[in-house]
Amino acid sequence: MRLLDAGQARQAASLIRRELDLRPYDASAWCRLAASQLTISRRVDTQVQDLLRRSYAASAIDVEVFAWRSALIFNHWSEVSPGLRQAAVDEVRAMDGIWETKPQVATLAEAVRDPTGSLALAIIRKP
Repeated sequence: MRLLDAGQARQAASLIRRELDLRPYDASAWCRLAASQLTISRRVDTQVQDLLRRSYAASAIDVEVFAWRSALIFNHWSEVSPGLRQAAVDEVRAMDGIWETKPQVATLAEAVRDPTGSLALAIIRKP
């Protein structure tokens, strides 16, 4: 995922909102909107968390969105609500149990830089 500056993130958010007007149950779009809002606000505020919740409501377990939605949450582990943490844990456990998506889970573990998120992920994946 390419990083955007705040101005580009605002433009992206505007386009994503139009996309959501047409497809309100698109988990990927909700997650992209959350990532754009995170770039704008520079923190995981209530709006970012609400957008992530909507992403999970649209599709709680989603192969297409899993890697970067989970990375966003685990990289901001101490900032997200317990409900979002649980949703991410459930999705990681589901994906770690499918042989086709196991490599994505391993890649996720390498991508998480937040120490608390990294520890949480290690505990979840412990055999």
